[in-house]
Amino acid sequence: MSNAHPDPGEKESDRALFMLGNGRAEEASATIARVLLAHPESPSAHRAMAMILVHRADFHEAEKSLLLAIRYSPMVNHSCYSELGEVLIQLGRTEEAVEKLSVAIESMNAIGDTWELSSASFARAFANFKLGNFEDALRDLEFVDEGFFYYGDELWNKSRVLKEISIFSKNRG
Repeated sequence: MSNAHPDPGEKESDRALFMLGNGRAEEASATIARVLLAHPESPSAHRAMAMILVHRADFHEAEKSLLLAIRYSPMVNHSCYSELGEVLIQLGRTEEAVEKLSVAIESMNAIGDTWELSSASFARAFANFKLGNFEDALRDLEFVDEGFFYYGDELWNKSRVLKEISIFSKNRG
């Protein structure tokens, strides 16, 4: 957040995400509940709540929390758009996911956030792959660093996706 619009829930939200990352989901949830009571318009708190809900696989509620985080953020929050895209993929709303991920990618390109750009580009490649948009998926993969990414229960990596896209695109032609 900018200094002109400080988020009073940001520090505690970051602490809650640290707890979540260290296997303390219930403590993180309680912390965020307190933050949201004190600061119901904190974009950081709504984003942290969404991450807790994703951890619980409650994607419908995670979507609601991310939409609130976006609503209350004074600027385009590329992380929230990226996370919303990934939640929409989990909900089977793949075309909407591509739209939200595109907003995230455009914002990340403008500020030069390469790690999140790689993550959002991979998510959009995955969504385009699911939609059968193989050329778009290949184009998105150009921005993805080598490495492994998890999608649901499947482990995906760039080389596997490239191989599968080439097989599917040859079979379609």
